[in-house]
Amino acid sequence: MADHDLVVSLLPYAFHPRVGRCCLDHGRHLITASYVAPEMQALDTEARDKGLVFLNEIGLDPGIDHMSAMRIIDDVHARGGKIGVDHLPLVLRSGHLGIDRTAHVPFTPPAH
Repeated sequence: MADHDLVVSLLPYAFHPRVGRCCLDHGRHLITASYVAPEMQALDTEARDKGLVFLNEIGLDPGIDHMSAMRIIDDVHARGGKIGVDHLPLVLRSGHLGIDRTAHVPFTPPAH
């Protein structure tokens, strides 16, 4: 991290506060693909005070999943169908790395 100006983290969201803390300690900018969790929001003032940019929610979600949903909705409407509470339900799943504690992955998410 010390040899670079910018960190791009694609780790699960639960790791981003740790990554963010390292970026603050080393004076590095940070980009993540995850939503802003309260733990990340807590780093905002310190990042701004240090002149660092922390950009979250950059990536698959909310971009590609929203475009895919609109394509599905438009297709249903074009065929005369309806989506809503009284009609065809729409359930969206976004691509991400999960942090299920039963998953067999080479890292362990931090305890909450």
